[in-house]
Amino acid sequence: MTKTGFMINLFQRYYEKKRVIYRRRQFSTAVSKNYPQVQQRKGWSYMEQEIEVLLQGYQFRKFYEKKFEVFMNRYNLRKIDVEILTYLYFCGERNTASDIQRLGLFTKGHISQSLERLNRANLIHTEHDIRDRRIVHIAAGKDALPIILEARKLKQEIFEQAFRGITEEEKKVLNEVARKVWSNMEEALNK
Repeated sequence: MTKTGFMINLFQRYYEKKRVIYRRRQFSTAVSKNYPQVQQRKGWSYMEQEIEVLLQGYQFRKFYEKKFEVFMNRYNLRKIDVEILTYLYFCGERNTASDIQRLGLFTKGHISQSLERLNRANLIHTEHDIRDRRIVHIAAGKDALPIILEARKLKQEIFEQAFRGITEEEKKVLNEVARKVWSNMEEALNK
């Protein structure tokens, strides 16, 4: 998964969880008035709840999709199509369907359908590997370049809005923490 994709997912989860916590607080306030023995989750600090919100990311996903809606309609693309095109433009040698799947953002079936759509629209081209004909390399076509550049610009605007008021030092700390969290999850998944 790219660092950008990870950060998008991280913020999507954060904002969704934040909304859930807000509802929980409203509910727990109402419940605690009538049932004093019921309390908020035991053992959870406020910070842990905020982090869980960050990791869920629903609010960021909504924000992201709202910003991309006009763009995707203009080019008749879906979110996965835009993500795959952007990935293919910057991925270098890791340009197979398996490499895209390793990002962990999409299922094999969704990737296959998206590649089919992109191929029909002449936005990608494929080529069999010289050493192993079973491997198919995928590259973004020339027609995809303006779409990719516009998508990158739009993503930059989204991140500028999301990170408004956050200092460069705070971004570095967040990036380091995100890298460690990512590493911990990868390690746990690979056990």
